[in-house]
Amino acid sequence: MKLVFICPETNAIFETEDFSLAENHGVQTDSNGEKVLNATVVLNSPCPYCQKIHRYRAKDLACPFDTNSGASIQLADHD
Repeated sequence: MKLVFICPETNAIFETEDFSLAENHGVQTDSNGEKVLNATVVLNSPCPYCQKIHRYRAKDLACPFDTNSGASIQLADHD
């Protein structure tokens, strides 16, 4: 499955299926009662725009099954 990412260096949008889950703490309920995956998504290969390996919080990525999901992607706390 491909996910959509935004390069934090160039703001360019790209999609890839070459990623893994890291620091997976499972599904949790946030303060609004919504279920979110508490994990980090890590690119397995370098970003096509800046050649760096980026890490993203799973909850900030757009859901590939929701056509109305426009998440604002933020980097995880550490690179």
